Amino acid sequence: LDAVICLKKLNFQGTLAFHQYNEPLLAGDHLFTCINLVKKHLPTVKTAVFTNGDLLSPDMFQALARAGVAKLTVSRHLRNGETWDHDRAMADIADLGGRLGVRFGLFDPAAYCAEARVRDMLLQLKAPDLRTGGRSRLGTVNTALPGKTTPRVCHLMFRELHIAYSGNAYICCEFSCERFPDLAPYALAAI
Repeated sequence: LDAVICLKKLNFQGTLAFHQYNEPLLAGDHLFTCINLVKKHLPTVKTAVFTNGDLLSPDMFQALARAGVAKLTVSRHLRNGETWDHDRAMADIADLGGRLGVRFGLFDPAAYCAEARVRDMLLQLKAPDLRTGGRSRLGTVNTALPGKTTPRVCHLMFRELHIAYSGNAYICCEFSCERFPDLAPYALAAI
C-alpha cells in the first residue's frame, strides 16, 4: 500500500507491471489484492502481468481479465539444454491458446509473438529466438549467435515504472539491485 500511496502523490499515470525476475502468479490471492489496490487508489493506471505461464490456468486467466489487467504477457523460454526451433515456438502458441480457449493472431512472425484480446485485456505470448532478437539482460546472458549482434532499443523506460518486491523503483525492467547488487546506485527510490 505504501508504494501505491507514493505513486498517487506523484500523480503517476503510466503502467504498473508485476514481474521483476519473479513469477507473480505464485502470489495467488495477494496478486489480486495488489491489483485491486492499484485500481482503487490509481484508477487511471494500467496494470500488466508478466508470467512464464506455467501457473496460468483458464480460471486464473479469466480472473485476471475480470480484475481489469490491461496486458498479460506470457514469455516462453527454453529450458536448460533445449535448442530453440520454429516448431517448438508454434507448439507453445497453439498449446497456450488451446489451454485458455483463445485464438491467437500471429502479429510478429519474426519474433514469434502472438496476441489476442479478451475483454479489455491484451494477451501476448512471446516465444522468441533470443539468439537473433533478444536483449542481453544487462549482459548476464549471451543471446547473440556467433558473429551477430542483437541491438534492440527499448522504449518502455519512458512509459513504465518497475517496482521490485523490495520496494526499489526502477525505470528499466533489467535493473535489479536485488539480483545484481552492483546496480544499487541506479534505483530511483525505495518506496
